[in-house]
Amino acid sequence: MGFMLAKVAAEPSRMQLVVRVSTEVLEKSAKNLGKADALILDIIKADDVSTLEEAVKAKEGPIAGARLKTSSAGTVKKALNSGCDFVVFSPDAPVSLTRDDQLGKVIEMESGLSDILLRTAGDLPLDAVIAVEKESGEILTIKRLMDLQRMIYLVKPPLLVKVPLSFSVEELQVLCDMGIKGVLVEVEEVKTAEKLADLRKAIESLKKPSPRKKDKMCPTVPSLKAEAAPVQEEEEEEEE
Repeated sequence: MGFMLAKVAAEPSRMQLVVRVSTEVLEKSAKNLGKADALILDIIKADDVSTLEEAVKAKEGPIAGARLKTSSAGTVKKALNSGCDFVVFSPDAPVSLTRDDQLGKVIEMESGLSDILLRTAGDLPLDAVIAVEKESGEILTIKRLMDLQRMIYLVKPPLLVKVPLSFSVEELQVLCDMGIKGVLVEVEEVKTAEKLADLRKAIESLKKPSPRKKDKMCPTVPSLKAEAAPVQEEEEEEEE
């Protein structure tokens, strides 16, 4: 099963909760990680693949994917053959990763890339795009909204953004309303995993985005001229 975010429409959640987790936490916090829709495990060494395989074997729980962070061809091949549902890679990854139709494909793209490069994501065989931002912060700023809205306009595949566990329902609702399909949370400690339940509860409380008003093609400029006096028709002179 690929990492197809298009299926979100058939699910009650307005956005998917994706968790990037370390090997140690994955082994100790399986119950808490069950609150996620998908897990991403960094593959750096061969031992990481073994942990990924264990996550894939879990009958109940989130789908599992591999974030390839190694240059070892053998480790990469082993990860691709682990039975994982999807792979996460950077634009520097070999094009061969996009040729496997059995795996979901997620690319990490910097939000500061040019318009042309961001548009190319729509022509690639991708299932989702993770926004890589220089500054995400603990609060949602207007500047960040502008950067993310630009990506939504230019990138056709569903967009995922990184958020802290402290994000409020209001901030999540804003992301949902603007078209963000999923949020990504990094979990590096067991205590952090225990807080996923609160974020899941916040996501489940999101309301359906309201239809956007159609943009007007041109602005309405008020007239500064005084209204002209009505023209009175001259009375025809009566013929003698």
